[in-house]
Amino acid sequence: MGELIRASVDPASQVARCPVDSPAGRVVSAAVRADADENGTDRIFLLATGAASSATGLTLALADESEQTADELLHAIEEAARKQDSGGRAA
Repeated sequence: MGELIRASVDPASQVARCPVDSPAGRVVSAAVRADADENGTDRIFLLATGAASSATGLTLALADESEQTADELLHAIEEAARKQDSGGRAA
């Protein structure tokens, strides 16, 4: 999981033209290929659950820091994403 987080914060992950070109994409791709070679899902499952655990911890910390509930913070993030997707500027 640490490898995925380090790859995700690599500036190259932010400018890659497609996911597999980014360091984070390569970590995920390697896990998927290794699982496929073994007809399994252990690596990708561990990456997904690790990412979910990391996101949960970050959400709780950000909510606490901004004196919001986790649900309020998630709603604000979702609303900002909707505005950005519709061509508006996220606040």
